[in-house]
Amino acid sequence: MSSIAQFLGIVEREKLQQIMPRARTGARRFTSIAPQEARSPESGELSLGQYEHQAIMIEGVKQGVWLYSAQVTDSAGPILTAVVRKVFQGNKK
Repeated sequence: MSSIAQFLGIVEREKLQQIMPRARTGARRFTSIAPQEARSPESGELSLGQYEHQAIMIEGVKQGVWLYSAQVTDSAGPILTAVVRKVFQGNKK
């Protein structure tokens, strides 16, 4: 079963360090491919390198470890990213 999901996190080493919802074990992957497309999700995997060290919000259709039809809906500048780090710092400990 699939559902629309939103993820907030900070990009480190081109991977989303998920903050909300709280991350379970395993990394989430993001693809621009729609769930019903006859292509591998890897062929549309999003590159998050341009958002390095920024807080971002991503939304799409959740299926397993993949978020299909994923798109970055917002990205924070340095000040807001610092606030996000400070507010959610306790989640990593």
